[in-house]
Amino acid sequence: MLRIKGRGVDLGNNRGDLLATVEVAVPSHLSEKAKKALLEFDEQMPKEDPRAELNSKAGLL
Repeated sequence: MLRIKGRGVDLGNNRGDLLATVEVAVPSHLSEKAKKALLEFDEQMPKEDPRAELNSKAGLL
């Protein structure tokens, strides 16, 4: 669940937070062709640490 501050219901003098649920559909069975395509895609993607910026801002790095 994600909380987006100040984007929810208007409460008169301020706005509440919007709560959003994210659902990700992941296939349970992949063909060999699909597995190969995903592996090739992964090899082409840059390797990034999604938490690096958060850790940096928090002073953890």
